Amino acid sequence: DTADGGIDDDQLLGGSGNDQLSGSQGQDSIFGEVGEDTLYGGDETDLMDGGASNDLVYGDSGDDTLTGDSGDDTLAGGSGNDLMGGGNGDDLLLGECDDDTMLGGAGKDTLDGGCGNDLLAGEAGSDSLYGNEGDDSIDGGSSDDTLAGGSGNDLLDGSSGNDSLDGNDGDDSLYGGSGNNVLNGGNGEDSLFGGSSTDLFVLSPSAGFDNIFSFQADRDYFGLTGNLTFDQLQIAQGTDTYTNDALISIAGSGEQLAWLKDFQFDLINSSHFVTYTPDGTLPEAFNTPSNIDPLTGEPVDSEDVGSEADDSLSGGIDDGSLGSIPEFAPSQNSTTVEESTFTLEGLTTGTEAGMLTATDGSTTTDDILLNGGSIPSMNFEGQNDDDILIYDNNNSLFGSVSSAQTQPIIPLNGTTVNSGISPTASNSASDNDLLITPAASPSDPLANSDLTGISIV
Repeated sequence: DTADGGIDDDQLLGGSGNDQLSGSQGQDSIFGEVGEDTLYGGDETDLMDGGASNDLVYGDSGDDTLTGDSGDDTLAGGSGNDLMGGGNGDDLLLGECDDDTMLGGAGKDTLDGGCGNDLLAGEAGSDSLYGNEGDDSIDGGSSDDTLAGGSGNDLLDGSSGNDSLDGNDGDDSLYGGSGNNVLNGGNGEDSLFGGSSTDLFVLSPSAGFDNIFSFQADRDYFGLTGNLTFDQLQIAQGTDTYTNDALISIAGSGEQLAWLKDFQFDLINSSHFVTYTPDGTLPEAFNTPSNIDPLTGEPVDSEDVGSEADDSLSGGIDDGSLGSIPEFAPSQNSTTVEESTFTLEGLTTGTEAGMLTATDGSTTTDDILLNGGSIPSMNFEGQNDDDILIYDNNNSLFGSVSSAQTQPIIPLNGTTVNSGISPTASNSASDNDLLITPAASPSDPLANSDLTGISIV
């Protein structure tokens, strides 16, 4: 059917079949209903609904309301401040040069705000949202979405899902939300906010600097573009009013790439930087699940939080006044034979005497406890199977070592500071516990130590 509303305020119903309905002048209500329909609003403020099937709905001039309903629809608002909702299906929503509101609905939708200050929401489905010109607000919604601000000072929020956010030009604000996200501020001075999972923050030369908030050293990464490498970077703590922030810049030129807000510069190193290319393929490091063992980088097993062999731990007694400070030692699986490296750094001495107790985290796996501190006695409460306690025979940090069972206690003698101590191999059956304590030195017991070695179980 073909119908034209004329100059009055009309209501047009397409019914079944493929219809062409035009409101022309007046404030019209146009419903395509069943079939693949083409709807034109015409002048003034119109209400249009494509109905079932794949429809083309064009608002023309005026502040129109367009709904695709079911099917893969194309909605074009035309001039005016339009409200568009794709409904179900994979829809295409196009704004023009006014302030439009676009809702993707269910399905894999593409939204383009055009010029003007637009509000775009992908809602359900994996959507592509482009603000284009103007100061736009873009929300990805659920699923894995692609958000691009275009020109203007835009606000991008990935919401849930693994999203890719690109501010493009302008001073933009990007929020990762939940999921593993890529945040690229683009040109301008942008603000990037990490979410609750693993995020990758893109650093590009000659694109302006970014302010990065909520960077988490145990799970987040930086992506380097434009042939930029880690060796070209300088990372330092801020000065004056920026002493709480860390600065990443290009050495030599001094170009500032990013300020990490409320962050200590020495928490990041080369392992946090990967090469990133904007081709939609994420680097392998970024695909590491968020629930990883921060020591190995391997996924944490839901049944055994220490399922990977050969962890390295650092920690111990902090500078405190408690008489007894318990340290829970995580369990570790010893079913594989691999090289183990133990690195101890900068532990401090407690101010009060006490006793450190290591308690096995499970009944069948072995434990590794690395300790620093001044304590008169150490009690290792392993549960099942063998414990092996290895410690410096000249260590004055504690007076005695005891174990809940009759396992071997092996004293080791180092020669000088900076000398290496290699733990001996043990073949005393499965499920062993290994305890290593630092050697005493005239100053910091660990500042100059080099305790590495191979343990085979």
